[in-house]
Amino acid sequence: MKKVGLCLMIAVLCICFISTTNAQGVKTGGQADSAKDITITGGIDTLMVSRDTGVTSGICGVPKAGEFFMAPLIALNLDAEVAEKVSGYICLADRLYNGYAAPDAGATRLGCSNTNPAFTQAYVKVSEFVDQKVSFTLGLQDLKYTLRKGEGAFFLDVASNLNTLGTNAEFGGLKGCYGDMAKDNYAVEGFYGTIQETGIVNRDANIKGVNVDYKLPGENNMLKVILTSMTGMPAVIRQANIMTIGVGCDYWAMPALDVYGEVYNQSGPFKVGAVKCTQAAMAYRIGADYKIEHELKPVVGLSYWNLSGDKASSAKKNEGFMSYENVQSAMIIEDNAYGLDRNNNYNAIKVDAGITTALDINHDGKGEPVDVKLLIGMFNDNQAVAAGVSKVLGTEIDLAATLHYTESLAFTLGLDMLSGAKELKDRGLEGSAQMITFDTRLKF
Repeated sequence: MKKVGLCLMIAVLCICFISTTNAQGVKTGGQADSAKDITITGGIDTLMVSRDTGVTSGICGVPKAGEFFMAPLIALNLDAEVAEKVSGYICLADRLYNGYAAPDAGATRLGCSNTNPAFTQAYVKVSEFVDQKVSFTLGLQDLKYTLRKGEGAFFLDVASNLNTLGTNAEFGGLKGCYGDMAKDNYAVEGFYGTIQETGIVNRDANIKGVNVDYKLPGENNMLKVILTSMTGMPAVIRQANIMTIGVGCDYWAMPALDVYGEVYNQSGPFKVGAVKCTQAAMAYRIGADYKIEHELKPVVGLSYWNLSGDKASSAKKNEGFMSYENVQSAMIIEDNAYGLDRNNNYNAIKVDAGITTALDINHDGKGEPVDVKLLIGMFNDNQAVAAGVSKVLGTEIDLAATLHYTESLAFTLGLDMLSGAKELKDRGLEGSAQMITFDTRLKF
């Protein structure tokens, strides 16, 4: 099935390429009279995972044996400029799915790729619409807002999450932007669309909101404000109108010191069956990274994370923070595909460090870059637990080394260990967990 899926993706993009070429011709010289410029890119990400019974049992909530599997993810992208300031984008890719469901309720959430590829993105983009500072995209697309470059979104990254149907969530709708961070030092983006299409009347999940990015004085300093409203929520929770407002700031206090933080407040009504309930939650993090002058380019960081959990103080009140986050810094506790997927109801202190060195793999005297990263995270539960159950989630130590063999090909070996997991042990599961991953990532 994998081979069939890959052949299908290649065939579709080839047909698109040939048909557009025959229709108007493909030109890549950037000429003013170009009818169409087409760029085809893609990637193959193959992750091998070995995880012990501590991980699989923690995912399932019942004792399970450890396992080894491979999860290949394939993507092909087509970006076509059909006219001046008008382009179309299509992405055909494998998607993660949730294996923790009936008929085997004790199955692990595999996090493997689906055997059937799908169009994960398909949208039209129009730049300088009416005004030079106005642009919009319409269709199936990413909805992702991060505070800092190179890391996951703390609150909103729709495509990285699984929805209530067990497949990837997705945003289908309109995004309009005024301004450009590179040119104007600000960007105001509004969005409205569906994040889960169920096919059932009045059961879709929708989202609307606005995100404002503003460049503060100084290099790489930024202020972010976001306001969203999530409605529908077609699962156990229905007829929701959850409002979230957040503020974040990334500020370089010194050339070597980066201080950052963001905070979100969440409120609004929803129903569980016929019972009217209220959302009252919040989440925040604050941290700093310090760069040390050395040939290994060492960086050390310290951060504190707090995502509110439901205290069970009232059946009509939920204090667990709801988000479409993409925080995977701790592979066992946080990763949504291969770990326990704890994305709320916890607080944590995280210490991280990293260096960059080189290995002369090709024996050419140049050396290939190698990034080595270490994370130590101490996690505790924020929600109500049963009598006699500890709130200590444990201490996780992750070590990862990435070899950038070429600009397009990278290999990553990860070793992840969780110890002192008193909450899991009190629930009759393992009090420790280990996982080994090997990732091969190719971009073309």
